[in-house]
Amino acid sequence: MRAGPEEDNVFVHMLDNKETISRNYYHGWNHAGGNMICYSPKAPYKGEGNDFYALYYESWLRQDQALGIHGLRSKIQYWTPNKEIFKFGYANEVALEECHKRGIEVMFGWELLKVHTSEIG
Repeated sequence: MRAGPEEDNVFVHMLDNKETISRNYYHGWNHAGGNMICYSPKAPYKGEGNDFYALYYESWLRQDQALGIHGLRSKIQYWTPNKEIFKFGYANEVALEECHKRGIEVMFGWELLKVHTSEIG
């Protein structure tokens, strides 16, 4: 996924080399259209809970919709094979409530097996 062109809008949060870090710098900000899917892998994994960017991206999406960059029907979705966002009950409850308020769709129990991209143009 990381080797694909930036136009695919597929970004992987890994700090493994300078190119990935540079590419991810504007990850959510450069997403110029359509829905955005945030995905967390099956627990346990390194960084568990630190990768919940859905609220962060939603604030940018809301700003972009106000500026006319994104369509008003664009939305943020959070997918994970886990049963919760955070292992801590209270933190999970607060995150889910905030997602509900902001219209972020949360999908538990779904594992990402493959990413399909298509040529634009």
